[in-house]
Amino acid sequence: NHAGYVGRHIYPPGTNFTGGTMYAPPIEMLIDEYFPAMNSLQGAKKLFSGFASRLTGKKADAELPAVMFICTDGKSFDESKSFELINGLQSKPVFIIFLGIGIHESSDGATYLNLLKKKFDHVDTHLFLNGNFKSDDLYSRIANPKFIKWLGDL
Repeated sequence: NHAGYVGRHIYPPGTNFTGGTMYAPPIEMLIDEYFPAMNSLQGAKKLFSGFASRLTGKKADAELPAVMFICTDGKSFDESKSFELINGLQSKPVFIIFLGIGIHESSDGATYLNLLKKKFDHVDTHLFLNGNFKSDDLYSRIANPKFIKWLGDL
């Protein structure tokens, strides 16, 4: 969040941005944009989502796959909330890729990211100890068997 950049250019006006590393806000934004039924309709009401969306103006969940990249340089301060959100996305066509920049494999941040990677088939993590990596390295890490399998399972 260098000099307030995130608050001015990433989050929409009125968003409560606290300055700590939090994964939940961008995941919530993804849910709001691509899977609004997760927030607006519960239980049996999901059966009527098309009808309800016409009444409420809410759009239906996306059917096309989405890939979300979350770049981070530290430990998340909202682990339980982000875990809950990621868990709720298991049945949705979304793959979340965490790019840990400057995170050492033995750090608390890496421990949590690796837990997400192991727990969920729709999450992957790539750690870069420093920011000096080439785009070819990034692409080859992303296009790995886990991601390819997820694409094939769609």
